[in-house]
Amino acid sequence: MRAPAIKDLEALSYSVAVEQENEVLHRLPSLLGGSVETRVLTLQMLRTFLVKTDATYRKELWRRIRQAILYQFQNATDLSVKQWALNVLDMMPDLTDLELILDHIASSLPAKYDQCRPLYYIRTLADRGHKAELQAALYAIKHGTADPLVHARVDDLLGHLRSR
Repeated sequence: MRAPAIKDLEALSYSVAVEQENEVLHRLPSLLGGSVETRVLTLQMLRTFLVKTDATYRKELWRRIRQAILYQFQNATDLSVKQWALNVLDMMPDLTDLELILDHIASSLPAKYDQCRPLYYIRTLADRGHKAELQAALYAIKHGTADPLVHARVDDLLGHLRSR
């Protein structure tokens, strides 16, 4: 599927529930296995799908695409793919995915982390009543390393949590 077709599907989601069509969702593995441009466009489309889909279908859609998004976030070597995967994850943050986010905080290279900070993800979980769990997990990261870059990342996120 070429870029114009992906953009057409995204545009259709504004007027027709194209994201609920099995044919569209069955094409995701091949789209997310394509070029960087195709993967970014697909992630953008999926984010639009989550925004535009009927609220009653949103959880089902997330259930169907979640593993693919997590895979892209965890394994992307291209920064734009990782950023867009995080943008999609931000739409439906969940404590079950926190370990992946914590690993990103603790082990990503500075250039990658600086362009792909999980601030919105963390803030949303805190707003949903998980502030104590997040703080405990962030302190565990901080106490588990002597790396000053990781300490700075954790301190930044903890600062945002304190202001909530």
